[in-house]
Amino acid sequence: LTLKLVESGHIRLDEPISTYLPGNIRQNVKNSTIITVRQLMNHSSGLSDFVNDARLNLLMLDNNFSGLTENDFLDAIYRSAVLFTPGERYSYSSTNTYLLSHIIDYAMGQSHAVLLSDSILNPNNYDYTYYKNYPGFPKPAGIANFYIDRYNIGKIENISEAQIDMLSVLRGADGIYATMYDLNRFFKDLFSGL
Repeated sequence: LTLKLVESGHIRLDEPISTYLPGNIRQNVKNSTIITVRQLMNHSSGLSDFVNDARLNLLMLDNNFSGLTENDFLDAIYRSAVLFTPGERYSYSSTNTYLLSHIIDYAMGQSHAVLLSDSILNPNNYDYTYYKNYPGFPKPAGIANFYIDRYNIGKIENISEAQIDMLSVLRGADGIYATMYDLNRFFKDLFSGL
């Protein structure tokens, strides 16, 4: 989706992310004036992954993965350390894709979820792929359960409801549901020039 917006001239890859982030986020994300959109996309921003934030993880565990807000994720991003100078190396970070969703929303003046559906999912008939704006999200029919050994004691528990609750708040970094059929079609389309 981001590259489609680059193609159409709405976003520039080598522009600092501060150009496209809303003021409250721009002011609190470290290095927002030097990290580029390209660096978010190729995971060379130097921003650490908010999923490794101890306070956020404790909040998730204490609340059975439920009741999280967007501010909980943003606060984790604001607290996170810078791992390296932007462009110096690569390290996967969900923070990057999370911020890209905010960039798309702000630059386009509408939800990245709507844009994803309108420009990719619907025109290509991905009928079994669901994201934030799907009717009934976050519980499309037939989704698989999610299990975890939360305390690392060999006791597996089904936390599907909690995972669904978390996905309803999380943006950009998670939350797409797709059947294997649609996923296979997507990769075929992508590599043939969608």
